Formats: sequence, structure tokens, C-alpha cells
Amino acid sequence: MRMRKRQALWWLGLSGLVGLGIVGCGVSGPNVANAPRSGTGTTPSTPPSTNSTASARRSSPSSYKPVVAQALQWLQARTHEPLGAPTWIPNISRTQTPYVSPTAQVSTRGWAISLHLTRHPYGVNNPAINQSPDTQNGVSWGLNVMTPGQLATHRLTLLEAYSQMGSSHPPITTGTPQAVSLGTGITGSLYGNGTIVWHEGDWTLIVQGTSATKTSSDVAEAKALVTYLHTASLPPDPGLVDVFQHTASVDWLAAHALFSIMGCQEPAHDVLHMAASWHPVS
Repeated sequence: MRMRKRQALWWLGLSGLVGLGIVGCGVSGPNVANAPRSGTGTTPSTPPSTNSTASARRSSPSSYKPVVAQALQWLQARTHEPLGAPTWIPNISRTQTPYVSPTAQVSTRGWAISLHLTRHPYGVNNPAINQSPDTQNGVSWGLNVMTPGQLATHRLTLLEAYSQMGSSHPPITTGTPQAVSLGTGITGSLYGNGTIVWHEGDWTLIVQGTSATKTSSDVAEAKALVTYLHTASLPPDPGLVDVFQHTASVDWLAAHALFSIMGCQEPAHDVLHMAASWHPVS
């Protein structure tokens, strides 16, 4: 098996749309021009249960957290592309930045929503969000419209190209992997560089880099995600989960739309649960 290094292409050219001064996963807003990078792992919060019909149900903005509903309403007036969002958001507030404030962007090729940790509550795209040195990234998600030419490529190749996490770590190299049991009847492929790859339905999942020296940490992370997905379902579309240093990007392809969710400092468990709680906007 050979996988190319994923390129940080998501939202290329969007950063100048609303003048938000967007940068990476540290201070200020998420990098929609060059994909956000992962942060350090944190203790996963406890999400509610989900089921396989989550992505099939449609929701009104009132079904989402108020901060998410604000961003969705901003987008509804500016794009005809399909909208959606997680109905479950991790508790991303910090002591120094107790509030969550949204930014939203739109272009002819898609849209993006980002949540930021701020000292004060701000409305959508308030310039103070990115002007404050105390602002931190939370989580982000969005849609990128695929062209017919892109849709003609192999699905996994397309998903790899738009994975935000992949450019943060080395590519999977050729070689003979070792089979490793991940629980609930799932077997993964463990490569020499510590990368673990497995498949669940139309989804491919990759774990790498949870520890600089211990492959056992990667295996433990993969087993934890397999256990979680035994009770919760990702959207019923071809998708890719890429985990690096305990956080994740989740990308899936629905018709002409490639949806993406990115965790910044949030644990992979929470990012996957955001995807499992995804609802289209009615």
C-alpha cells in the first residue's frame, strides 16, 4: 500500500475574503488558506450517544449550539451550497478564554466555520476575534465544492489531497505492514514508521504520531477509536480520518461536496464525535 503525502489544500484562496487575518492553530483564527496544524492531546470530554441516522436527519439552526447557529445563519444569506454542522461541540473553553466566538467565510468554491476561544463573547466575524492576542483556535469545519475532474479521481486519493492533517506528518511508505488486532473484529495494518491504517465500511482511518518513540501509543489510540466507532457512526459516505498527535481531521465526500472537520487542540475522540453528530441544515 502506498499513500502520498497529503497536501494542505483546503480553502486555498479563502483567507482574503473577509479580512480576518487568518493564521494557524495557535493564536487567532484557523488557517483556511493553509490547513491548520495539530496541537497537543487533551482529555476527551464525554459526548452523548449517537446512531447511524444522525447525518440523514436535517436540522434547523435552533438545533445547534447558539454560537454555531449564528454562523450558519450568516452563511445562509451568502451561499446556495449545502450547509451542515455538528450538533455536538466539545467543551473547548479555557480558564483564560472562557467564551467561544465564531467566524465564517464563503467563496464560489465553498464555505467554512471556525470557533475561537476568546476573553469576551463576540458575534460572527467581529474583528476583535482576530485582533486579540489572547484568541485561540477551537474547531473548524466546512465544505469544498469538487469539480467533475476531481470527482473522476480515486476517492481515497481525493480525500488524501484535502486532508488538513496529512501535511503535518510523513507519508505512509511502501513496505510490508504487520497485522494488528484493534478490537471488535477490526484488523489494522501497522507500518514500520508507526502508522496504523484500517478500514471500516467506506472509511479509511490513519493513526500516527501520538508518541515520538512508542508505537504502542498509536495502537492504543487506534483501539480507542475503534471502540468508539463500535457504538457511533460516521456519515454514510466515503471518508478519511487522519489522526496525528491525538487530534484529527475528518473528511468525507457526499455527491459534489467534500466536507471537512478539523480539531486544533481537541482530542481525536471529540473530533470523530463531531462528525458523528453532523446534521445538514434544513
